[in-house]
Amino acid sequence: MIEPTRHGTAESRVGFHWALVAFALLVFGGNWSHSNQQQIFITRYISVAEAVLHGVLPYSVTHVFYPMWGYPVTVALGLALGHPTFVIEMLQLVSALLSLVAAYWLLDLQKRLRDIPLFLPYFALCSVKWPDAFVAILFLLHVALSAKFIQSTASTRGRWIYLTAAGFVLALIVNFRTEYFLFPLAEIGVAGAYFVRRRSKPLLMVAAASALACALGILPWYLYTAGSASHARLTTSNGAGVAYISLGQLPGNPWGIRHLDSDAFKKANQRGIADPYSEAGEHALTEAVDSAVAAHPAAFAMKVGRNLGMALVGGLYTGEYANLLLTDPQRTQLEQAHSVKGIPFSSVAIFAAEKALRILSMPLLLLLMLLFVRLKRPGHGAGDGVYPILLSLILYRLATVALIQYEPRHLNLIYAPLVFYVLILFQSRPLVAGKRGYSLKSFLR
Repeated sequence: MIEPTRHGTAESRVGFHWALVAFALLVFGGNWSHSNQQQIFITRYISVAEAVLHGVLPYSVTHVFYPMWGYPVTVALGLALGHPTFVIEMLQLVSALLSLVAAYWLLDLQKRLRDIPLFLPYFALCSVKWPDAFVAILFLLHVALSAKFIQSTASTRGRWIYLTAAGFVLALIVNFRTEYFLFPLAEIGVAGAYFVRRRSKPLLMVAAASALACALGILPWYLYTAGSASHARLTTSNGAGVAYISLGQLPGNPWGIRHLDSDAFKKANQRGIADPYSEAGEHALTEAVDSAVAAHPAAFAMKVGRNLGMALVGGLYTGEYANLLLTDPQRTQLEQAHSVKGIPFSSVAIFAAEKALRILSMPLLLLLMLLFVRLKRPGHGAGDGVYPILLSLILYRLATVALIQYEPRHLNLIYAPLVFYVLILFQSRPLVAGKRGYSLKSFLR
C-alpha cells in the first residue's frame, strides 16, 4: 500500500507530471505558428545569433545595441545544431515545465490535476520565440526561491543557497531584458515598508541580494559598451523607440503617433537615421519623446492612466492557435474586416476559440489580482514569503507598463506567481476542522 504524503501519493505525482507535460505540448504545438514579434526574431535575434556563432558581437559595428545578448546567445545554440526554431522551442518547453515543478516543490504545494489548465497563459507565453519566455520562467523561480529563503528559519547552508539562487536568476534576467535592472528598487521599497512594520530582516536581505545580483549581472554589458559604444550603457538602445511609439497607445493623441514600429522608423528617417534602435536613433527619439510630453503633459498623463487601466482589465497573451490553419490575409480579414467569406469553417472555429481564450483571460487576471489583495492574511507559510516579492513584481510591472508600453504579454510575467500565491492560500488556511484552504464563500464575506 502506498502511503499518501503532503504532496499526494507517488502515483498521483507521476500522473500530474505526465498530464502537465501533455498539456504543455498541446499549447506549444498549437501555438507553433505564432507570429507575434517574429519579424523581430528573424531580423534582430537571428542576425545577432549568427554573429555570435562566428565569434563576434555585432553591436560595435552597427552601433545598434539591441537586442540584449542573452536571447541571441541562446538562439545561437540552436543555429549551431542546425535547427534554431526547434531547439529554442524545446529549451523553452523544458525550462517552463521544470520551473513549474520547482515552484510546486519550493512552495510545498499539493499537485492537483485540476490546476493544470490555469497555466495555459504561462505556457502560451513560453511557447513564443522571444526573451519574455525566459524572463517569465526566471521570475517565477526568483519569487519561489525568495519565498523559500524568507520562510526558512534554520540558519543552515541550504537556506543561503536559496538566497544565492534567487539572486542568480535575477542576474540572468537582466541579460535577457535590461529594463529589469531597476526591479530591486521595488523590492527595496516593499522590504523597507515591511521592516518598519514587522522588522522583517529576511526580506531586506532578499532585496539587498537582488540589488547586488542585478548590478553584477549588468556589469559585463556595462563594461562591454564602455569600450564599444559612445558611452557605457545599462540598457539596450531600443528604449526611446518603444517610448516614442507607446505615445500612440492613446487614441486620438495630439502627436499623431501610431503604436507601430514603422512610426519609429519614420521619425528616425526624417532625421536622416536609418535605424531608430541605433545610438543615433535613440538620441533623436529621446528628444522627440521629451518634446512631445512637454508639449502635451495632460495627454501623456491620460496615456499613463489608460495603459494602467488596460493592464488591469486587458487580459493576457493566450496564444495564436488559428495560425495553424489561417493565412496572414485570412487573419487580417477576420480581425479587421470581421468577414468569414471564403474562409473554411474549421479555420473560423479555431479563430473563435482563440479569441474566446483571450476574452476569458481578462476576468481571470482581474480575479487573481482581487484575490491577491482580498485574501492577504499573515501566517500562511509560503504565502507570507511570496506576497512581498510578488507585490514588488506587480508594482514594478504596472509602473513600467503605465509609463512606457502596454501589451497583454507584459502581464503574463506576473501571472504564474499570482496563480501560485492563490493556490497556496486555498490549500493552506484551515476554515473548518479537517478541511484545508479558502472557500469562495470566505472570499465574498
